[in-house]
Amino acid sequence: MTAAPQLVELDGDPSPGSLAEASHVTWHISDEELVEWAATMDIPTAGELDGSEPIDDPPAGFSTWDEWRGHRWPPSVF
Repeated sequence: MTAAPQLVELDGDPSPGSLAEASHVTWHISDEELVEWAATMDIPTAGELDGSEPIDDPPAGFSTWDEWRGHRWPPSVF
């Protein structure tokens, strides 16, 4: 399994039914908080994305990344 980047185009004009109109499921995040959060992310290399380079082992307690993903997110997400 390889990671595949997914791009979402945002035009700045939220359409009806968007998360921008669903304040009960969203929260404000400041630019400073976003910078701190982004600094914790490890951006995969091209080789990691296309499967030509090895990736790190899954977190302790999981034998595969699929097992970790299944524990971390509900089946509807992947």
